Amino acid sequence: MPFWIWDERSPQRRRLFVRGTGANWQVRSPAGDWLTPKDVWEWGIESPEIRIRPKALITTMYARLVLSDLFIHGIGGAKYDEVTDAIIRRFFNIEPPGYVTATATVRLPLERPKVTPEDLTTLDQKYRDRR
Repeated sequence: MPFWIWDERSPQRRRLFVRGTGANWQVRSPAGDWLTPKDVWEWGIESPEIRIRPKALITTMYARLVLSDLFIHGIGGAKYDEVTDAIIRRFFNIEPPGYVTATATVRLPLERPKVTPEDLTTLDQKYRDRR
């Protein structure tokens, strides 16, 4: 499934797995248990402990197909758009809407202290001593 699942008690996202069991289906919980639709309903998709969220490809695809006429992405995200285009073509059999790749570097006007390699070595040593 193109979703993440995580448990607030152990905040590490995991891939969401769904499997068919005859005429039914099951979802794998973060603990590794297989839950039936009834379990999932009782467990609650939006329970305080468990979260299910879409992966970036699904979010990008939804934004491009439903929410916008033109989607603007940075260089890192534009790789998602290449994959998203292929999925849209194969799954929906339509030409994907356009997107723009834009990037910029903005440097804050902050004074930076002059630091030597020796300063870094000294700080590393102090850090190790404190640990």
